[in-house]
Amino acid sequence: MNDMPPDFENFPEARKASFLKVRDLSRKHPIVGAYCTFVPCELIRAAGAVQISLCSGSDETIPAAETDLPVNFCPLVKSSYGFAKTNKCPYFHFSNLIVGETTCDGKKKMFEYLTKIKPVHVIHLPQTTDEGSIALLKTEFKKFAKQLEQTFGTTLTVDSIREQIRAVNMERLALQDVCQLAKSNPPKLSGKELFAMFNSYSTTFMHEEKLATLKNLHEAYTNRPAPDTHQKRILITGSPLTAATTKVIDDIEAAGGSVVYIEGCIGSRPNELLVDEENSDVYDALARKYIRIPCSCMTPNTERLETIGKKIEEYCVDGVVDMVLFACHTFNAESTKLREYVTIIKETPFIHIETDYSQADIGQISTRLSAFLEML
Repeated sequence: MNDMPPDFENFPEARKASFLKVRDLSRKHPIVGAYCTFVPCELIRAAGAVQISLCSGSDETIPAAETDLPVNFCPLVKSSYGFAKTNKCPYFHFSNLIVGETTCDGKKKMFEYLTKIKPVHVIHLPQTTDEGSIALLKTEFKKFAKQLEQTFGTTLTVDSIREQIRAVNMERLALQDVCQLAKSNPPKLSGKELFAMFNSYSTTFMHEEKLATLKNLHEAYTNRPAPDTHQKRILITGSPLTAATTKVIDDIEAAGGSVVYIEGCIGSRPNELLVDEENSDVYDALARKYIRIPCSCMTPNTERLETIGKKIEEYCVDGVVDMVLFACHTFNAESTKLREYVTIIKETPFIHIETDYSQADIGQISTRLSAFLEML
């Protein structure tokens, strides 16, 4: 057990199990820890490594983070850094390399602190989607590929990258197949189940296992009887959903709504688009796909509005819930534009919920969402 944290025996049983699972994985494959969907998992896999999503969804580690970071920082960033600093995240503990990205100023500063704990490579993300920005991102991806080669003593070939592009595209299509079951009326799965699927996907590490899990979920949800009652159909968008903010989904569904689409980083946002498998330049193909992820760091972020507009139609959405974290400035600033688009252009009711990782506002959120659903 000498590769475990010193206080391993004091961890809850579920956390111990995660440490043991990832330790076994780390003995077979090098591990790259990531926080964001802009990180090209295809390159990591082509290097023979496994990408793991790092812990960021609990207020447990925020006090430890606040000894270095401002109290009024984004809770997701504080939680992420706190897990790393306290060595309570099994995925961070066993990562050989951490890869960051410049999606927000808070994370950029966090990555500077993380370099004191683990090797960190930062992808500098352009924040427009023109041809010049695509060329810049392509260069950043090539730098990342070289970092992977140096770290793991391997060579990324065009063929190995193309093989992983095909594999990840297959997974995205399988995810989409499950998500589309929510188009039925009533939906075949709940918002809780959608979130659980995305969360499980991020903590399932091998390609065949991912595909098998998604196939089994698709069959299970397809074959079970749908609920008899009609519920108001809700699209949720905004800051990344985590275990700490699923209180919003819980309150929507407790009030008689059904979350049929999650437009988020832990959701459909990174999985709507595929990488072009026919593009002869694999780095160009990756850059063109990833730069279109409609994060609020992009400007102007018209892709997000267009995506939400399409999904309102496709999923027969009755209302849109914009869940944004305190101090998540770009998503908060984008809420005004999103409200105008949803209510005026799409003629769909809209509510903005601002929250953090504590449970102190559950009553207030429940009251607001209940009133919103009653209005629909």
